[in-house]
Amino acid sequence: MMIFRVIGRLTVRFFAGLRGAISGILRSIIHHPISSFFSLLVLGLVIASWIFFDGFGFDFGSKSDAAVLTAQPATQSNGKSDEFLNAYGKLDAAAMWNLMAEDFRRTQQENGIANAQEMQKRIDDKIKELNGGNNTKPKTTFLWNNGRTNSDGSAFDVFVGDITWAVPADKMPKSILYGITSDKSGKVKSAFSQVSRSDAGDPILTAAFPTKKTSADGTKAAEAAYADANAARNAVADEFMAGMTNFDAKRIWNTLSPNYQKELSGKNVSADSIQKIFDRLKKTAQDSNTKLLYQGYTLRQTVNYPNGNTVNDYFAALQIKDQVQLPDYVLLLDVSGKIAAITTTDPYLSQGLGRAQQ
Repeated sequence: MMIFRVIGRLTVRFFAGLRGAISGILRSIIHHPISSFFSLLVLGLVIASWIFFDGFGFDFGSKSDAAVLTAQPATQSNGKSDEFLNAYGKLDAAAMWNLMAEDFRRTQQENGIANAQEMQKRIDDKIKELNGGNNTKPKTTFLWNNGRTNSDGSAFDVFVGDITWAVPADKMPKSILYGITSDKSGKVKSAFSQVSRSDAGDPILTAAFPTKKTSADGTKAAEAAYADANAARNAVADEFMAGMTNFDAKRIWNTLSPNYQKELSGKNVSADSIQKIFDRLKKTAQDSNTKLLYQGYTLRQTVNYPNGNTVNDYFAALQIKDQVQLPDYVLLLDVSGKIAAITTTDPYLSQGLGRAQQ
């Protein structure tokens, strides 16, 4: 019973003391209202800060690691997206590189482009390839279409680009959609392009920003993944087929990747050796008064893979005497847009590539 009496006395004294403290505070506020107000304000801020920083061990969710972003439709484009596309329109790799976020640059370096100079070379090489050796740059204008602004300050913008080439042999789509994402500081985090029917988009942008890491020889594919099939034509694949159906070995050779050319050279195959075989076949047909010609070629489908490679499936109409054959050509193009492998049932191309005649 003694312990309960002690507890009771302590409780009475505690509340008596608390009452006295409250009375003292009230008397102080009455006699010194201004200083007391600021004292209470400071005390309140200290308590609020303690709670906010989990001083009492409470978590009100204000610092969750799984923050959910929200987005609002943008009424105008992000300024850095404009700058980036204007730099791309001038094909100025250095300006684009300066506008890229660090992780975007690292992605480029992982994909084999170490700096702006190497990116510029990719762009210049692609221009010459599309222009048949001419290095005249196309004129590009961009119109902002739509976009969004995220709650963390990042943004996504979509532009429509119109392409005008100086050379008549235009092998580039004239209307392309461009998507640009930027972080909260305005640096560009990614850039991609798309044209109708889900084909590869702007070949120059694709060359400047390859989408997947490759091995040292440039031919190693990433993990296999589902692909998209469509009827989009590829300028390099079309050039190969035009060379094949006109017995022009030089045009064929120029569409092959450097690594594929090196592989064929190791088998003593070159543009000259292929042309000699073609010329011999044509002369034999001419001497025997045998009709030998390609009537043309047709694209079956194009398949785009997530790693940036594409497969183009063609067949040609090959007339020999009064018969028509339909040889197949399956062309694998790597991320640089060059042909890295060929499967064919064409007996003349098989001979030219140093394979057993099929």
